[in-house]
Amino acid sequence: MTDTAVPARPEAGRSARWPLTLYGVGLVANGFPGLAAFSLVTGVVFLAFFLALAASGGTAWALLGFTVAVVLASAWLSVVSLHYR
Repeated sequence: MTDTAVPARPEAGRSARWPLTLYGVGLVANGFPGLAAFSLVTGVVFLAFFLALAASGGTAWALLGFTVAVVLASAWLSVVSLHYR
């Protein structure tokens, strides 16, 4: 039987305070700069259209942009899930 216990604290050199930043840095350091860039672009686009939708009061262009951002976020989630499969 193998021991699959999860360590009580993160490994040395890792911080649980900035998981998304470290996720991107870790992807670049491990040779996946494309996935890191896709993660950054997805986050920025999602945030931008979320704020645009909230600020515009639900205009058609903001709603369409936010819909595209949600589809992009779903694609990102699928790609990351396949990467760590």
